[in-house]
Amino acid sequence: MVSPRRIMVFPFNLMSHYLRCISLASRYLNSEILIARSEEYNQFVTRAGFGSFDVKVFDSADVLEHSNSFSFDWLNYDALKPVFESQVEVIKTHKPHLVIGDTSPTLKMAAEFTNTPYTSLMNGYMTRYYSHTRRVPRFHPAYKYSQIVPENIFDPITRAVERTVMKSVHRPFKKIRKEHGLSALKSYLEEMEGDENLICDSPEIFPQTNLPDNYTYTGELELVGSGDSEIPTLSNKPLILICMGSSGSWDELQFLTDQRYSSYQIIAAGDTKRALKADHIESHSFIELDELIKQSEVFICHGGNGTLMKAHRHNKFALCLTSHFEQEWNVQRIEEMGFGKSINDDPERMIRQHLEELSLNTELQPL
Repeated sequence: MVSPRRIMVFPFNLMSHYLRCISLASRYLNSEILIARSEEYNQFVTRAGFGSFDVKVFDSADVLEHSNSFSFDWLNYDALKPVFESQVEVIKTHKPHLVIGDTSPTLKMAAEFTNTPYTSLMNGYMTRYYSHTRRVPRFHPAYKYSQIVPENIFDPITRAVERTVMKSVHRPFKKIRKEHGLSALKSYLEEMEGDENLICDSPEIFPQTNLPDNYTYTGELELVGSGDSEIPTLSNKPLILICMGSSGSWDELQFLTDQRYSSYQIIAAGDTKRALKADHIESHSFIELDELIKQSEVFICHGGNGTLMKAHRHNKFALCLTSHFEQEWNVQRIEEMGFGKSINDDPERMIRQHLEELSLNTELQPL
């Protein structure tokens, strides 16, 4: 890998994006690395020995709230323009030889405007070349129809509607591009591409069709040995490991705080707000998951792609409680492949059913 002298990195403001950007940046040797400053995650940037810079970003909580209802209203002209202008300003100030973006929708425009090479880090299901259908998520109004109409009929309809939606979502980008004399693009998925594109997924899970030469699979990007990881002590009880990332719905797992579950050791990884409070539950802000996943009897997660790749690598079945449409697309694939399933319909019933199948819930009374 050729290492540019100065690299600026623009992650989306969630832990998973920051950690994989730091992991990727560590591969560029002898480069000055600057990563967008985050109040929540700058500790990881500092720990890695990288510098930081201030830039306007999208409100991640607002984006997730819109994503929960499959809404793209946050990608409007008034929201996009100040982020684009702030990115242009910092790029002009620091004069990087390369910019890297991870779910940074306006960065392609800012890189083109400043004539800076751009590398886009993306998930396999968000490329124009993804081989499978991005199916309707369960919280979309059309989901109920997807459950009764045969796939060979509903999937082509879904793809056709998606093409229209992606063009509609891209309209405010087209306006900014026209205002600044930038090249004309056709859709939002095209806007997310860089001069170089790194897919941080497995081709087995997210296969592509006719992938161009400027696309490369990086595999899982994980930050290990950061010094921030907490190491829990395991007991002789069956281990239920929970990892809901920084975007998961912890509150929907409140039933696990009941004393009926005290016969299990429950470890909550990433529960920074201590949403699950009980004597039998340990909450940790950050854990390197590999060893715990291997030793867990039950693994519950939010359906993040990095988390699911860990589960797949260790042959661990994943119970997934999703909260937005991208996680839904992850879980659709692992259900197809048979190494996990969604528990959104009834989390407690489905977790207890899983415990029954593993003969681990003998002390629990029937629901």
